[in-house]
Amino acid sequence: MFDFSVYLEIAKQLAIQYGPGGWSILKNIYRVEALSYILPGLFLFLSSFVALQVYRKAMKERKALRQPKTVEEQDSKDAYGIVALVSAGFGICSFIFSILILSSVWTWVELFYPDLYIAKILLNSILHGR
Repeated sequence: MFDFSVYLEIAKQLAIQYGPGGWSILKNIYRVEALSYILPGLFLFLSSFVALQVYRKAMKERKALRQPKTVEEQDSKDAYGIVALVSAGFGICSFIFSILILSSVWTWVELFYPDLYIAKILLNSILHGR
C-alpha cells in the first residue's frame, strides 16, 4: 500500500545530517507547543476557582441582607445578586473550556512523550498525504 522504506530513508538522512542535537531541539519545540495549549487551560481552571470564590462571597453578603429595610439595602442586595450571577456564569464557562482544553490526550503526550507525538505526526502525514 505505502512504501515506508522511502520515508525511513529520508528520516535516516535527516538524522545523520542534523544528529542528536537536532532531534532534541525538535522534541523541545513540541514540548513548548504543548505548553502553549496547556497553560491557557490551567489559567481558565484557576479563573473558574476565583469566580467560585467571588460567587460564594456575593451570595453570603446577599443572604446577610434578608429583609432590606431601605432602598440602599435593596440596591445592595440586587447588586450582590448580579455579581453572583455574572461570576457563576463566568466560572461555569471557564471551567467547561478548561476541561475541554486539558482533556486532549495528544497534548499531554506531546508534552511528556514528544517522540511518540512526532511518530504520530509522521504517520499521519504518510497516511493522509499532508
